[in-house]
Amino acid sequence: MMTVEITGTPDLNSIITVAQLKEHLRVDHTDEDTLIEAYRDAAIAWIEDYCNTRLGDVSAVGYMDYFYNVRFPIGPVNSIAP
Repeated sequence: MMTVEITGTPDLNSIITVAQLKEHLRVDHTDEDTLIEAYRDAAIAWIEDYCNTRLGDVSAVGYMDYFYNVRFPIGPVNSIAP
C-alpha cells in the first residue's frame, strides 16, 4: 500500500492564462474575467482528476509499506529522490 502527499500549488497561468482563454472565446471586456478564471480552474481540476496527472509543477512524496510491485499512483514523474 502507498499513500501520496502532494505539496505545492501549480501556477495555473503557466498552463493557460485568462487572456489566452479570452482570445479563444473572442471576449474583449473584463466583465467575465472572474467567471472565465473559475471555469479554467474547474476544467484543470477535472482533467487532473480524470487523467490521474498534474498539469503544473508539484511535489509528491510517496510512503510505502513495502517495495514489492509498487506503482506510483500519480504521474508523470520527472524525478525520484531518496
